[in-house]
Amino acid sequence: MLFRSFVQPGTVDPANHYIIDQLTYDLPLQWQIHGAVRRGELPWWDPYMFAGRPLMADAHVNAADPVRWLCDVLLPFVPAYNWTLISHFALSGLFAWLLLRHLGIRPAFAMGLGLAWEFAGCHVLKIGHPWLPAALSWYPLFWLGWELSRERWNWPGLLAMTGASAGVFLAGNLQSHTYFPLF
Repeated sequence: MLFRSFVQPGTVDPANHYIIDQLTYDLPLQWQIHGAVRRGELPWWDPYMFAGRPLMADAHVNAADPVRWLCDVLLPFVPAYNWTLISHFALSGLFAWLLLRHLGIRPAFAMGLGLAWEFAGCHVLKIGHPWLPAALSWYPLFWLGWELSRERWNWPGLLAMTGASAGVFLAGNLQSHTYFPLF
């Protein structure tokens, strides 16, 4: 009954903009990326859309996402696609919890706040656009590295910031990259 409000009468295509984008745009691109990674190729080119185009240069593909690559290497397409989304949620919550614990927040509150960040609107609403939750999941780790380095210059903080910065840029796109300099 509730699902009917998102589907136009007489069709099976969702009328919700985010869901239809996931089915008609993101899923075929991720299928191509998965196939290329499984064949041991870098997914440079998309021969199927728009008479061919550079796939890695597409701002909305996040073809270089390290979590996606790990899932694509280890799993068949459907579990890889789903576990990529789940992994970004889990990493986001874990990184937020680590940051909050470092800031001295008690474990129970840190867990609640970490879960609030993990399931925040910027992550949940944009699940059909996986580059946003993928890029945003690395920000708490970057902030943790920032705090570690701010307190005293050390290698763990610098490595956390470097790894998180790479995660933001590899998992995101041109839109999500704009958040980074604003930070």
